[in-house]
Amino acid sequence: MSTPLKLRGLEKARKKLEALRQQYPRAAAAALFAEGLAIEAESVKLVPVDTGRLRATHYCSPPEDGPGGPVVHVGYGTDYALAVHERMHAYHPVGEAKFLEIPLKAASSGFASRMADRIKRFVASGKGMDVLSSGSSSSTAAAASAAGAARQAKSSASRKPGAAKRKRARIAKSLRPRKGK
Repeated sequence: MSTPLKLRGLEKARKKLEALRQQYPRAAAAALFAEGLAIEAESVKLVPVDTGRLRATHYCSPPEDGPGGPVVHVGYGTDYALAVHERMHAYHPVGEAKFLEIPLKAASSGFASRMADRIKRFVASGKGMDVLSSGSSSSTAAAASAAGAARQAKSSASRKPGAAKRKRARIAKSLRPRKGK
């Protein structure tokens, strides 16, 4: 003869499991965004600087839903970023080519363990992408984006035509050997 078994708290446990199931995708998106921000921060240190416009256009987009999960885009918002990134033989007094690829390759080592640790921390603390989707954060992000666009417009408006070319010529002249000395 079997005795009936009655479980207490089953509904409470089911609700808790459902909440955890919903937290993991948000926590994974937040962890990926944190990883993207770290790559962006390292890349900014390496980007070549002539006028400062390229460095000023760096970005890390908030996570979007992709076919296999969240997707984050890290990059630079100029039409010439790719050309500067790929020219390995160009002289850069500040920065270097492959300024985005180098931090990305460095971040690939240990990526899975960092993501797992971040996801665990976000789930344990109950935080995830809901932090980014609050009204104040999105308005802050919009304000930061608008400020960046205004800064870029101001810097390109105040820049004199040919300033970069003249600067390169001054640098080249200073590097030439002087006659008679």
